[in-house]
Amino acid sequence: IREGLALRVEREHQAWLTDVGTAIDEDRVVRALRLSSRPPKAGAPLPSPVLDRLTSMAEAGLTSDTGQDRWATVLEAVALSPVHQRVTPEGLPAEPSEQLLEVVKRVSMSVPDVAKLFGIEPTRPPRNRGGRRRG
Repeated sequence: IREGLALRVEREHQAWLTDVGTAIDEDRVVRALRLSSRPPKAGAPLPSPVLDRLTSMAEAGLTSDTGQDRWATVLEAVALSPVHQRVTPEGLPAEPSEQLLEVVKRVSMSVPDVAKLFGIEPTRPPRNRGGRRRG
């Protein structure tokens, strides 16, 4: 049973690496970033060359010429990916919208260097203290 499980995990890992590589080759940065954030086995690393390409693609997707909706989409994908600490945008929007600033605030703990470029101090999102109310 263990041997079969190990084989299955290895097969899924190789398929994941292939999917990430294909998305990169097709210049689908958001898809590649999102795929990279969901390894089949927790903690499974991406090889350095893949991380380097993914970082470069993400940086190229974050420029002053990039539309603000796209900027927010790429940044959200970066925040969840393994390259989140490596990405330095090539440029910032001249006048960031409130929507973009809200996204930057929300992901600021994952991408603190990017948040600081916007003048936003990284802060933890408020904790959800939900639960049952006692009556």
